[in-house]
Amino acid sequence: MKITKKRFVLIALFVFPLLFFLILSTGINNFKKLSTLTYNVSLDVLEDSISMQDHVTLLCFLGDNIEAKKGGVFNLNQKIYKEFYGYRPFQIIAIYPETSEEDVKKLSSDLETFTDMYKWNFISMDREVISSLHANLKTKDILDSSLYSKKVYLIDKELSLRGRDNDGDEEKQIIYGYNIESVAELNNKTVKPLPGFKPSLPVGFCGIYPVDTSDYEHLKESFEKLALNDSSFTYENETSAALGYGFRCGCLGLLHLEVI
Repeated sequence: MKITKKRFVLIALFVFPLLFFLILSTGINNFKKLSTLTYNVSLDVLEDSISMQDHVTLLCFLGDNIEAKKGGVFNLNQKIYKEFYGYRPFQIIAIYPETSEEDVKKLSSDLETFTDMYKWNFISMDREVISSLHANLKTKDILDSSLYSKKVYLIDKELSLRGRDNDGDEEKQIIYGYNIESVAELNNKTVKPLPGFKPSLPVGFCGIYPVDTSDYEHLKESFEKLALNDSSFTYENETSAALGYGFRCGCLGLLHLEVI
């Protein structure tokens, strides 16, 4: 009888959390329902700066008048980035002219005050290269004179442009990208999780602190990478009077915590 109870406790502590983790990790969204509008988009100019393969990427063009257009970036951050941040292969790439370096640093700093920027990627390019990159998408949209576009484009893991080729609001209306200046469009026309899907919620927590306070940033970077590979792992800043700066980490159970 004692053996049976012991086995039951082991199952409760280790097997159930593992099964719970496996079930949640199979969560999907309805991204696959979007039509492929441009196959095999040529994105060679980005490959030296960031990995595109096996990622779902939102590609946007900031132009060189960033201060006047930053409202759309904040809309994108609030309505899309924060909602999909937990999905491991998700990222945003923001393209801007090389002359706008200081403006982009300020924009990034403003976003960083309330956003984990790990999946935001700002990449500078020559103006001609930016125009060529946008043309490779083969859309009906055009960049304005500042190389800005109010549209954000969805690139799948196979480097193809996804969108809607039969929008419900208007017959045969093709949507190549989504208007970041319109909160309504971001709310209603972008990809949403399937009904009933919820991000995994941690049930076990622990505090982790660096032995040497100078290693804090290295530990933070390690957690950022870990969270990319394991969307069920969560962490947030934590301060202890005795231990200093560290992190409060959330896991699916004791076994999950031990593996991490």
